[in-house]
Amino acid sequence: MRRARALATAVVGIGAVASLAACTKPLPNVTVLSGDTTVVVKPQAYCADQSHCHFPKGHVSTIKAAAGSSILVDVPRAVASKSWTLVSAVQKSNGTFQTISGANYQSGTVKNSHSTRVDVPYGVGSYFLVVTQKSATTNGSWVAEVSIKH
Repeated sequence: MRRARALATAVVGIGAVASLAACTKPLPNVTVLSGDTTVVVKPQAYCADQSHCHFPKGHVSTIKAAAGSSILVDVPRAVASKSWTLVSAVQKSNGTFQTISGANYQSGTVKNSHSTRVDVPYGVGSYFLVVTQKSATTNGSWVAEVSIKH
């Protein structure tokens, strides 16, 4: 009886450690490249599954880019294996995002690829790149500010 109880305790302990390890996995970051500058963008929100959601607090990463150039956005395997999108948007006074019109300012749906490029618009002082991942089990959003240099 003691041996069975010790074994059961060990199994529960191993399960608890495995569960704790799953909760402490690092959150996936997105990399944004403009010219010779790279920034790492942490998620604004990330749900690995329905019960493990994270809403890290921190600043929004900023990158400088020349108008008319292109920006490369690279996502990790955890994001690339699911569908994700990239849009260029301006922030409205109420805090919501409005997509910038034009074919080369969004990626459309990207699947099974870890990177995509979007153009930097003319005539905008700064704007945001918004990466969104939505699947049946995983959801995430990453936001980076682009400051256009003249």
